[in-house]
Amino acid sequence: MGRISWIAVLAAAGLGACHIGEPSPDAFSRTGQLIALSGGEAGAGNACFTCHGLEGEGLGGAPRLAGLSPGYLLKQLQDYADGRRADPTMHAIAAKLSMEDRRAVADWYGSLEPAGFSFAGDTVPEGRDLYHRPSPVGSCAQCHGPGGEGRGAAIPPLAGQPPEYLARQLRLWRDGKRQNDPDHVMLRAIAGLDDDQIEAVARHAASLVAGGAGSERAPSPQGNRPDSRNGASAPPPHEGGSSPAG
Repeated sequence: MGRISWIAVLAAAGLGACHIGEPSPDAFSRTGQLIALSGGEAGAGNACFTCHGLEGEGLGGAPRLAGLSPGYLLKQLQDYADGRRADPTMHAIAAKLSMEDRRAVADWYGSLEPAGFSFAGDTVPEGRDLYHRPSPVGSCAQCHGPGGEGRGAAIPPLAGQPPEYLARQLRLWRDGKRQNDPDHVMLRAIAGLDDDQIEAVARHAASLVAGGAGSERAPSPQGNRPDSRNGASAPPPHEGGSSPAG
């Protein structure tokens, strides 16, 4: 059955809220894929795919989840649930998922191949300079990798993330509104950056090719053709009324 057909079946059956007899509802709600498609205990209106895409590619500025470390994803869901990472919408969703469900969703997204994301915007030399700029805790490149590939469960990849998402998170770190890192490493790393500098480094990080030599994506029109799945339309609003951040 095709992926769109699966969504139709889930919507018709109301798997986020109803019991349909044999087999038990757990058979439908306890796999990461179906939690992502149905919303699990958080309800169909909060299904992960509405903002993060059918392949975990991220939509409308929501982050890419495909291919991220399951350990990192699980920690973020736990931090959303207990309030250590503040976001009203994601808190409401994560808090309704059991630990087993959070782990299943994290494992599912971690198993997906990273979806292609072609950043078609401009970068500026300042962005690259800032990405490699030394700080008291090291440069962005030292921690997240020269190609933005990340470093295991603790340090996520930046390559292929929407630049607006990266910029939003950097502003939250800088302003002390996101603090779910050890020893305030991110605040110390970007202290003193203004909004223009944050925009520049975010666009540079988004343009990187993970696994490469740290070079930006090809500047040709073909190389920078936007993926039609990214930002083609705004995702359906969540019940909480705000856009999530992963």
